[in-house]
Amino acid sequence: MSDKRKMKKYKTIRTSNKAIKSVICNNCGRESVLDTPGNYNTDDEFESFKIKFGYGSKHDGEKYFFDLCGNCLEKIFKSFKIPPEVQEYNIIDDYGE
Repeated sequence: MSDKRKMKKYKTIRTSNKAIKSVICNNCGRESVLDTPGNYNTDDEFESFKIKFGYGSKHDGEKYFFDLCGNCLEKIFKSFKIPPEVQEYNIIDDYGE
């Protein structure tokens, strides 16, 4: 069948996918290089945070994005006068949210 008679015609496009190759702790500056795209070295633990501030707050309408290493996160938790609430979860459940 010639291209003229097909219901849909397609063209090939090129896309550029980006993969994180390292992450830096915003608090202490420690960098962790990913051994493969998306996988941190097993001895490094980093968490990414996104905080949105509400109407009337000091940071009204702002979003903050940052990464913390496990050591800095633990220090922050220990500095709380009231410890954060901790709940166990199954990582598989995250895919349903």
